[in-house]
Amino acid sequence: MKNKGMKIKRRRKGFYKKRKSTARKVLEVILVILLIAALIFIGYSVAPPLIKFISGESNTSSTSEPAWTPPETTTTTTESEVTTTPPVTTEKPQEKPQLLSGTTVIAPDSAIASTSALGTYLESAKKSGYKTVMFHLKDDTGRLLYKSAVKTVKDNETIVTGKLTAAQIVSLCKKAEIIPVAVIDTLEDHLISTVISEAGFRTADDWEWLDASPDKGGRPWATPYSDVTVTYISDITKELSSAGFEGIILDGVKFPNFGNYDYSLLPKELKESGRTDKLIALVNKCSSTAGSSHTAVNIDAAQLLTLNKAYYKGTAELWKNKAKLSKAGIVVTLDVNTLGTTLAVSDTENVKVDKDAAKAVATVFEKVKKLAGDTDITVGISGSAKLTAAQKKSVENAFKKLGYENIVLM
Repeated sequence: MKNKGMKIKRRRKGFYKKRKSTARKVLEVILVILLIAALIFIGYSVAPPLIKFISGESNTSSTSEPAWTPPETTTTTTESEVTTTPPVTTEKPQEKPQLLSGTTVIAPDSAIASTSALGTYLESAKKSGYKTVMFHLKDDTGRLLYKSAVKTVKDNETIVTGKLTAAQIVSLCKKAEIIPVAVIDTLEDHLISTVISEAGFRTADDWEWLDASPDKGGRPWATPYSDVTVTYISDITKELSSAGFEGIILDGVKFPNFGNYDYSLLPKELKESGRTDKLIALVNKCSSTAGSSHTAVNIDAAQLLTLNKAYYKGTAELWKNKAKLSKAGIVVTLDVNTLGTTLAVSDTENVKVDKDAAKAVATVFEKVKKLAGDTDITVGISGSAKLTAAQKKSVENAFKKLGYENIVLM
């Protein structure tokens, strides 16, 4: 008898899977609910920015910080806007102001001895047709011929010898309808180093240099290498400007006439070309402290014409670096002591200066005019106190024939 085969049932699910308990079913339901809730929350949070992103509305700012906007200067301009914008221009170099107008005469030192003396002189100058008058307020010894209040020397009676203050001089000039101009000697000062030793030239061994031996009357000079000197002189220009002087002429801006022996004693920098910049710096400092007052530096005409024969030639040393003068104008004057002398202009040319002042002016300033070229200068003659009224008039006419209108009789 044949046995019938046994039937085997096959299931697709796992054969050993147990039946789920009730607790487990409840737990699974809770987990499903939490998962759905999380998906709903995320959906609400993500959907709006996602929609904005898809629609092209991107926003990267956060709620705690305001959105950044570009400054107006970065806004792109159109071509029409560019053409209507004024072009950028570079500032032109400042032109040096004209210091003097017409003919200016210098007052004698005695004119500022008192208010009455000054009043009398100003009345005389006005009758003679002068509208501008110069006053020598610091001489070539270092004395201040007015009652200065500069703290460095105000109590020094050897230096401050004047009786009238700068303000008193200006006040009397204004009453007389006269324009006041001050003339001050700068470095040819033989007194300031007696107050402050570092104002004078010092040798390598640190003793005071003199322009001759003591037994021959040697004197110290003020040095532009000293900040004390520069401050002192610029304080004077500041005081005079504050008092109301409309112009200040700086005279004696020069080094002493050093010889080989002097150079062997002094620092080597005094023989180098860079020393000229010290003179320029002094003038520029005085110009800046002079405020609204016009400033100018006086250059000797004879020294200017003979500059090629000696690089360091007194006040003419400034001429080669004149472009560095920031505000100061230039006055070129012929010293009456030059009359009747001969100037060695070059190795092959000598210029004879006539004894007659007017003829000398014609000869000398014809050459000065060619040398100056486009440089604007005021011209004149120094030591005019030695000339008569008729000689002064002839000198004035000689300058006018050369085309000069602004003339100083110092």
